[in-house]
This record gives sequence, C-alpha cells and structure tokens, in this order.
Amino acid sequence: MPMARSAVLIGRTAADLLRNVLIILLMIAVGYIIGFSFQGGVGQAIACIALVSAFGLALSWIFAFVALTVRSAEAAQSAGFVVLFPLVFASSVFVPVSSLPSWLASFAKRQAEPARRRLARVSTFVFRLKAPRPTFALDMTDAEREIMGQHAAHWRPLVDSGQMVVFGPVLDSAGSWGLGVVESDDEAELREFAARDPVVTTGTAEIEIGTMLAGFVRSA
Repeated sequence: MPMARSAVLIGRTAADLLRNVLIILLMIAVGYIIGFSFQGGVGQAIACIALVSAFGLALSWIFAFVALTVRSAEAAQSAGFVVLFPLVFASSVFVPVSSLPSWLASFAKRQAEPARRRLARVSTFVFRLKAPRPTFALDMTDAEREIMGQHAAHWRPLVDSGQMVVFGPVLDSAGSWGLGVVESDDEAELREFAARDPVVTTGTAEIEIGTMLAGFVRSA
C-alpha cells in the first residue's frame, strides 16, 4: 500500500511520545504511593507533564535527524552521545551549579536540561529569622538597623525574580521574628545563600530553613 515518506518518522516519534507519557504517569503513580504530591494544583501538574513530554519529543526528533545523516546504528549511537553529553554532565543534573567552575557554571545556567529539571522539581522552603531578643523589631540600634537593611538587600534579588513568595517581619505574643517563603530547586544552594546573609555573618541573628511539604494558595 502507498505510504507517505514521513509516516515512519512521525509514527516513531509519536510512539516515543506516548511511551514517555505513560512512563511519566507511572512514575507519578509510584510517587503518590510513597508520599509525593503536586503542590501547585492540577493545572500546574498538567503543565509540568506537558513540558517534560515536549522536551522528550524534541529530543526524539533530534535523534531521528541524527539517524538519517549517518550510515549505521553504531554511528547514530555515538553521535547521540555527543548531543547528550553536554546536556547531562555540563549541567546541574548531578551537582549544584554553584559548585562548578565559573566558565562552566555560565553554560550550565543557560542550557535547557537543568531548566527543565528545575521546573519539574522546584520545592518551597520556609525560613525563620530568629531575632536576638523579643523586642528586636521595636528597639533596634542604629548598627542593627543598618545590618537589617543589608539583610533586606541580600534577599532582594529573589523577591524581584519571583522566587521569594513572602518576605517580612512578624510580630506575635512571643516577640518579633522574620518570615520568608521561597521557591528553589536546590536546597544546598539556598542554604549557602542564607549563610551569606549579613545578619548571619555578623552574628546579629540566626536563620532556620525548613521544607514545605504541601501548600494551598487562594485563587486570585
């Protein structure tokens, strides 16, 4: 029977897409069994699955193109490794970007693979700034006020980028303390960033960080 020349390629890549979606759904099912849950609602969960599936479809077409340009399966496999090597090993898939040399970190921050994985695995963290005394927010010295200004400036980039969901002082019956809710894909990098906070380096206050296991956000 007559068949379009593109049918083989479209059929193969469509089969790869279906297989990848089924694998993702299976992984999600197993994840829910052991305690995993999506924290951003159904819409964001579907968007996350679609993003990962689209990335897999794009790679399928890349490797299909590679296979058409070489003469053997062995050559196609070798050529595919050349494509995958920088995407996997020169990225934040296995190690934090902050631990890479500056020239390699610049490349890792801009490639698609770590960005895709960050979107798929972003977590929410809550930090609590423990003031040196209950009345700290009401009776700061000039030196302490200056350090708190540096503290605010330290976290300002995360506020501007949208990573910081909530940030500010809290006053309750026990005294005053600082609250921050921040989204990040790298807990170690976030803790390192918090350790460089001027309130910590000067010994003015302490910062405790915990992971938010689940959350509910009111609709706009």
